[in-house]
Amino acid sequence: QLFNAADTAVVGYFGSESALAAVGTNTEIIALIVTLSSGLSIGANILIANRIGRNETGELPAAVQTAMLLAVLLGTAGLLMGQAAAAPLLELIQTPEDIFDAAVRYLRLYLLGYPFLLLYDFGASALRSRGDSRAPFLALILSGAANVGLNLFFVVALHLGVAGVAIATDISTALSALLVLRRLKRDELFRLTFREPKFSLKIAGSILKTGAPSAVQGAVFCFANIFVQASA
Repeated sequence: QLFNAADTAVVGYFGSESALAAVGTNTEIIALIVTLSSGLSIGANILIANRIGRNETGELPAAVQTAMLLAVLLGTAGLLMGQAAAAPLLELIQTPEDIFDAAVRYLRLYLLGYPFLLLYDFGASALRSRGDSRAPFLALILSGAANVGLNLFFVVALHLGVAGVAIATDISTALSALLVLRRLKRDELFRLTFREPKFSLKIAGSILKTGAPSAVQGAVFCFANIFVQASA
């Protein structure tokens, strides 16, 4: 959400009024996407924390690999569905016709980074399950700084406007995901590797069973805000 705020600030100051409106009108939709992602990742956090608490360390690599692969699958599905749903969602909130195309372009480009958003959320949840909240926080600080710099480069230097801030967010989100994955790979308990992928349907089902209610609960509030905006 901070990335979206930075997008709005940079495009508003250095871009046009229509570009600012196009990015700003996506705020509630972005909040919905972020809430769904963080809610789903709670399932990974609880499952991995339970295994650590039970000292089932031998099962942790498979659990973490499954969580990361599930994040990729869900992220890819969300990316594809989002491309189709972008225009209808913006129509629902009565986006003005003069900024509609730009708003759709921003949302569709933003969603290209959705798999990385889920990878970060699931990876950060895995790290926090063993008490490491420092690494995810540092990853956000670094990627947040990169986002501001890339926003300025794409908007001020390259004059890409709405597309520029969306691309900057995608790159920054990918950076946050890569930093978290690097930490998981170096962690002595998790030993994340994709050389021999391990995906357990049982573990994936447990993650979804636990995380989905939290995701739905948060999404309800976001949808409420979207419908309020739509009826305004």
